Amino acid sequence: MQTKITLLALLLSPMFSIGQISILSSDIPIPATVHVSSITPSAATSLGNNQVWDYSSYITTSPSTIDYVTETDPLFTAVGVDVYTEQFKNLTNSLGYYVYNEIDFNTSAVEEKGFYLDRQPYSISSFTGNTSDSIVFSEQGKLLSNPRTFLKFPLTVNTSWSSTTRRAIDFNLTVTSSSLFNTPGQHVYNVMRKDSIIGWGTLRVYTASGPSAAYEVLMNKLEQYSVDSFYLGGAPAPTPLLTAFGVTQGQIMNQQYAYQFYRKGSYNYLMRLFYGADNTFTTLASAFIHTDNIAPTSIKNVNDNKYQTIIYPNPCQGGLLNILVIGKTISDPIVSIIDMTGKLIQSKKTNFQANGTIKLDLGYGLRNGNYALQIMNEKHEIVVNEIITIQ
Repeated sequence: MQTKITLLALLLSPMFSIGQISILSSDIPIPATVHVSSITPSAATSLGNNQVWDYSSYITTSPSTIDYVTETDPLFTAVGVDVYTEQFKNLTNSLGYYVYNEIDFNTSAVEEKGFYLDRQPYSISSFTGNTSDSIVFSEQGKLLSNPRTFLKFPLTVNTSWSSTTRRAIDFNLTVTSSSLFNTPGQHVYNVMRKDSIIGWGTLRVYTASGPSAAYEVLMNKLEQYSVDSFYLGGAPAPTPLLTAFGVTQGQIMNQQYAYQFYRKGSYNYLMRLFYGADNTFTTLASAFIHTDNIAPTSIKNVNDNKYQTIIYPNPCQGGLLNILVIGKTISDPIVSIIDMTGKLIQSKKTNFQANGTIKLDLGYGLRNGNYALQIMNEKHEIVVNEIITIQ
């Protein structure tokens, strides 16, 4: 029988310990739809190693989604791109455009390899006073000469990486008062990004069922900004025109300074503390929690051996399922999938990987819905009993 005990008791127990983790590419599944919500923490976070971060009292609000769409365009798939996701790029506080970032998940890194824009016409009458004036971004897709690196494997403490990427976005500008009629131009910006793994520990966040389990995490210090410039007809745009739009050559934009906490089993951060343009990391601007596949505090105790299971991706679409068992090695595990009527769908013997993960191939024949996942040990004791969702 599984006994549930509180995380506090585990942390005080000499039988349970947390160590520094390393995150490999095999620990990061390619995402689909990711759900995040805001929190409003009132205290500064601690820095360093072997930290215990507890944000479980901060209730999540304002849920939103991030969609990662499977890429099929040969321009991008030829260089390894797996998915793309949408971003809004600001020119000013009130003017910008949507761009799709093309992302490659490979054994060395998660990288942005290119970008795509669909055609986007915008009125600029609020700047010029003429309703006929416009800026039109044409449909375009381009590869980056230097990828932007989001994660570099293995993620371990005291590792860091950086990248500088250049983008040239084509547009056509009409400003009647400046005798510009569908004049070709470019918005050129270089994105500077640096990531540093500066600490490790455990992190608990809020769930509707109570505090989450204590996830082993790495703390990443993110520093990113862009330097923007503007060209018309192949030459730098004239200063009076830039002034009318409230922009300058070489302006600093899209500053992002944040602490991001990464765990195994998810590409998206578990928690993000965002400081906006504050490169001193002093004044918190906002904070977010990744709400998918978050287990409430629940640690098993079989034969006095305390342990925890994390299943990812969950929900999943079939195919490969990862079962991470923390604190226990199960001899000769037998994994069973059972539907909600109690019917056994599949059962098979499997093995632990070196990183403590059981990899289970579900195939793609399961109908959408919830299933019980059970693991028995060599004594035919049920030591894992979790719910998975196929969608």
